[in-house]
Amino acid sequence: MQNGPVCPQCNGQRIIETPSGLVQACPLCDGTGVDPGLETFRVYVFDIVLTALQNRPNEKVVMDGGAAFRLKALSGTQTGAYRVRFRHASGEYMSSGGIQNSNDLVNNANMIGTAQFPFPIVPTTLFSASGHILIDIEDLSNAGNTVQICLIGANVYPSGA
Repeated sequence: MQNGPVCPQCNGQRIIETPSGLVQACPLCDGTGVDPGLETFRVYVFDIVLTALQNRPNEKVVMDGGAAFRLKALSGTQTGAYRVRFRHASGEYMSSGGIQNSNDLVNNANMIGTAQFPFPIVPTTLFSASGHILIDIEDLSNAGNTVQICLIGANVYPSGA
């Protein structure tokens, strides 16, 4: 079952024949049959200023309409501690914590990397063109907080584009 455009190298067959006659998984799509697309580097930046202990649910980062976005890593800066949770537009949580996976927010120190050491997203997550990421964020510093989160990844264009 395929979830995207057909790979241009194997035509969705997931395998190719090598010049020596051997059959192998398609090296372009890694045997998925789906076009992995061409990538260009992209960073979406989420800036917010929180007052002491403020909770801001449903903040939104909107992807531009020109290409899908593949999220690969997170980094950021802040003036104090905070908690955060990311969701797909469908409402599905990308991150959650708490006792017995209660979908609670996660401390930033456990999930937001730095510019030098970004936090990797494995596997990467693909968002459609004009899609969005929902962010729930809560200050823990009790002194107010200036936060910047960088959503690091790539714009993804069909290989034939």
